[in-house]
Amino acid sequence: MESIRLQRFLSIAGIASRRAAEKMIVDGRVKVSGRVIRELGFKVKPGKSRVEVDNKPVFYNPRRNYILFHKPTKSITSRRDPEGRTTIFDILPKSLPRLFSVGRLDWDTEGVLLLTNDGDLAYRLTHPKHDVARVYHAKVQGRIEEEHPAFVALKAGVELEDGFAQPDRLAILRHTEVNTWLEIEVHIGRNRIIRRLFDAVGFPVLKLKRVAFGELTLEGLPEGAFRDLTVEELNRLSGQVGLMPQADYRNKTHIRFGKGFAKSEREKQQRRRRRQREAEAADAPEAMQTMYDWPAEHAGDRRAAGERGERRQRNERRATGERGERRQRNERRATGERGERRQRNERRTTGERGKKARSSRSAKGHRKGGRR
Repeated sequence: MESIRLQRFLSIAGIASRRAAEKMIVDGRVKVSGRVIRELGFKVKPGKSRVEVDNKPVFYNPRRNYILFHKPTKSITSRRDPEGRTTIFDILPKSLPRLFSVGRLDWDTEGVLLLTNDGDLAYRLTHPKHDVARVYHAKVQGRIEEEHPAFVALKAGVELEDGFAQPDRLAILRHTEVNTWLEIEVHIGRNRIIRRLFDAVGFPVLKLKRVAFGELTLEGLPEGAFRDLTVEELNRLSGQVGLMPQADYRNKTHIRFGKGFAKSEREKQQRRRRRQREAEAADAPEAMQTMYDWPAEHAGDRRAAGERGERRQRNERRATGERGERRQRNERRATGERGERRQRNERRTTGERGKKARSSRSAKGHRKGGRR
């Protein structure tokens, strides 16, 4: 294979974009055959030259990978976390090649995330001049209408600590009893920009989901699932930022699931959590609080008041031996006990009469005798 520039080699290997790779070279972080290289024009032979970044070997793979991932909440997009939190690379299979995320999503944000080892495409997609749209659905605390001053102010743009920011599009999707779902579109990728915009107008975000990145959407992709981009998706995405699509890339468009998100694994986790709740309810039913039958925003009030939902009450009755009306009826049937109505029906069948029936019959005979 012919020699190529060192920064292009690093970009193809998925280490960084060419621009970022150039900075790594100038900073002295790259070695070739044990020697630090700071020249931007230096060339290497893929498969023969031994390249290291930060004293770690770089493996060359000319095949590109473009993966669309539905990132779940409670995960970060970094490869490692000093705090020990779950990363998206803990969820994805280890068999995947080395990839990096195009942009970032917060720990408590879910949605569309593109993963690739194509540094040039990643750089252009995240550069402001290419105007790649990001669409979010946000649930904010409180009811907000289009004529509300906060909505008007947000639509006009607000001044944040790192400069002015304005959404390209803002619309109300629906209302709950006390909260509001909105759709917001931006073309800037600043840190936590959506949450900071809503905080600035007094409506903090409770839930956030990115539903589109450019022309990539979550359609048909459950949480924790991933797939390769289709040929059409890659062509449109590359054309949007002025690149020719790669000829050699993996294209397996069937849906796969990350660790813990396959249907069988989700059902297993649900059973495990259910058994744990039942065990806790049996040990200390008075200490258990419920979140089943109330809106999530009232969970704190329910805990404070000690109220129970219907499902938790049923579990507690089972744990304490209490029985509902239907259960009592079934037990009476099993033990041979009879209710008042059942006893009356049986007396009619056997010809027995109760006191009330006999007195009623005597009264009828008396009336008939009087008429005679």
